[in-house]
Amino acid sequence: MCSAITTADAQATVQLPVGVIEFDPNNQDPDGIFVCTIDPADHAVTVTVEPEDVARANYESDVAAENFPATPLPGVGDIAVWTQVPNNPPDVYAHKGHATCEVKTNDTQILNVAYDPSVGDGGVTAASAAAYAIKLGTLCKDVFAAIG
Repeated sequence: MCSAITTADAQATVQLPVGVIEFDPNNQDPDGIFVCTIDPADHAVTVTVEPEDVARANYESDVAAENFPATPLPGVGDIAVWTQVPNNPPDVYAHKGHATCEVKTNDTQILNVAYDPSVGDGGVTAASAAAYAIKLGTLCKDVFAAIG
């Protein structure tokens, strides 16, 4: 599944050149959940795919666990949202068919998100987070296209 994420879409999420999208075999569990990392050195962007989340239970619990308001992200799967810890980069949660895709960011300055030094505790405005969430959502669209 990690190979479904295009280099161009991955590159849009980080500033450093993307050579490979790394599959982490240590994070695969018996339920088939797998993890892909963009910029493995910094774990800047991590895509977790749960291909058998049939009832959307994991999707719902992951969104609820964020404990921040979820904003709809249209055009990504059957349902998708992004959340933002105030002033930090967003995370994206999407579900299509039987699969859930979660994209988490590490709060690092190598992300390809607009930082505003006048905004404390992370420097990411809500508008910048919304624009960046679209880039993150594209990673889920890549995965969903491969799953079918």
